[in-house]
Amino acid sequence: MKLRHYLSELRTVMGIQHGSRAFGGPIQAYMGLSNRCRNFCLHCYYYSPLLEKPTLRPLRKARRMAVETPSLESLRKIQRLDADYERTSRLIDELIDMGVWRFVFSGSGEPFLNDNALDFMRRAKQADCVCTVNTSGYLLNRDKIDELIAMEFDEIRVTTMAGTPEMYRRTHPKAYGTAFDRIRDNLLYMAERKKALGVKRPDVRLFTIVISENYDSMEEFARFAVDVQADRVMYRPYDDVEDPGLAALVPTEDQASAVREQLAEVKPFLESKGVSHNIDHFLKIWDNQVNTAALYRIIPCYYGWASTQILVSGKVYPCGRCYDSFGDIFQDDFRDIWHGSAYRKFRAEGRRLNKGETTVSGADCNRCSHHAANLRVYRALHPLKRHSKDLENLSPGRPLKKA
Repeated sequence: MKLRHYLSELRTVMGIQHGSRAFGGPIQAYMGLSNRCRNFCLHCYYYSPLLEKPTLRPLRKARRMAVETPSLESLRKIQRLDADYERTSRLIDELIDMGVWRFVFSGSGEPFLNDNALDFMRRAKQADCVCTVNTSGYLLNRDKIDELIAMEFDEIRVTTMAGTPEMYRRTHPKAYGTAFDRIRDNLLYMAERKKALGVKRPDVRLFTIVISENYDSMEEFARFAVDVQADRVMYRPYDDVEDPGLAALVPTEDQASAVREQLAEVKPFLESKGVSHNIDHFLKIWDNQVNTAALYRIIPCYYGWASTQILVSGKVYPCGRCYDSFGDIFQDDFRDIWHGSAYRKFRAEGRRLNKGETTVSGADCNRCSHHAANLRVYRALHPLKRHSKDLENLSPGRPLKKA
């Protein structure tokens, strides 16, 4: 570990021990680059053809917290946003100066639709940061791939939802007919270039979110990953975020059983091909229906020190399940937001999460999408408890009450 990274983590631990204060900046920053997208993935919270309205953060907040529902036009306006070049460039520099050394480039759309995406990524890599991008893979042409390899970009997460053209069309009903072939060709080119240059980065991770439309294609997806020489395969359970249009995509019990049976065969297949995977962890979450209430009766939430999310709109959130913005980078410096009262309250409540029966104010801790990261921090801070029976034998448990 580099000295700068070590010092950043040390300051994070100091803040956790304090209970609410931050002695440095976050370790990781999620950076929204674009809310635009052309893929219309069936499972997408923002562009699924099954949606009445895009389930952006303002709509989810309205549903969860009984406030006024935003209009369709206001949500569409958010969907047209790209990250501003000057402000985002300054923000990346500010974050690095505060101690951030991991960047995840994403957004509520396709990050590579932002014309400056590679410039932002290069800026972070030149400061020796670890960088990840979430993408559909459709816009990864050869020029972009060559640039990503040249800058020694760290990790590319490609969500295809499918391992065949037929399944891709099923999960992307509005996609161009050759979209899957284009993604496959891009991934093969990346594997060939890495091999020719004798490099291992970018690490390529293929993702599929398991829904009712692709539940029977777990093996096809694994074989596709092997064919394109992916480094890791990631299966993810689906959360419909309580949107009525997406509810039909949650697998039935029979479909869930079929997924388990398939993955029992997929696991040794991937391992025989040298492709790593997350199947064991996936099945634990799958069986618990993504209810993390039981976990947060054992461990606290550390996300208020470790990470931050900055949306394309400029709004700052501590995590993906928090519905109240803590500030706006177009109005305040991030440093002031990070050390402000809202963040301090969030940290203090998260630090005490396992001491009571309530969630963090304005957050849905029962459906936490960051539980794995919090668990890693807990085990690092409590090495004698890392294999405790309580953690190994988690059951879904009853939901925590809202604060």
